[in-house]
Amino acid sequence: MRPDRCCPLIRVRTQAGAIVAGVVQSIKPYGAFVEIGDVTGMLRVSQVSKERVTQLDAVLKAGDAIKALVLSTDPERGRFTLSTKVLEATPGDMLRDPQLVYDKAEETAAAHLASENAELAARCEGDQDVKTGAPQDVPQT
Repeated sequence: MRPDRCCPLIRVRTQAGAIVAGVVQSIKPYGAFVEIGDVTGMLRVSQVSKERVTQLDAVLKAGDAIKALVLSTDPERGRFTLSTKVLEATPGDMLRDPQLVYDKAEETAAAHLASENAELAARCEGDQDVKTGAPQDVPQT
């Protein structure tokens, strides 16, 4: 199905930052193709775990049900990039106990996004002072 004819629910669920559930369709040396509804997501090997993954087929198999965070979308091609790495509470959880990662996906993603938003806000606040010329606090010596 063309992305512009995609059901609105699928489109909303697959925005960057969303948690999606899908099924691994195939494994390649560079990553796994995951079917989510009528679109395909790519879970690159570098996005599987914070620990190095040398053999992806030892971690995932075709037919596995997974949960992942959407990193980016390409509506023109009806594809998106996925990550399970950001859903790991502890580096290597995907290698040791993927089900734990899937069970806590929403909780871990919320914490990850809150951390990213706080970091972005702090950076933007610093940039705003420079751009607007607003006086910045200078330590007294």
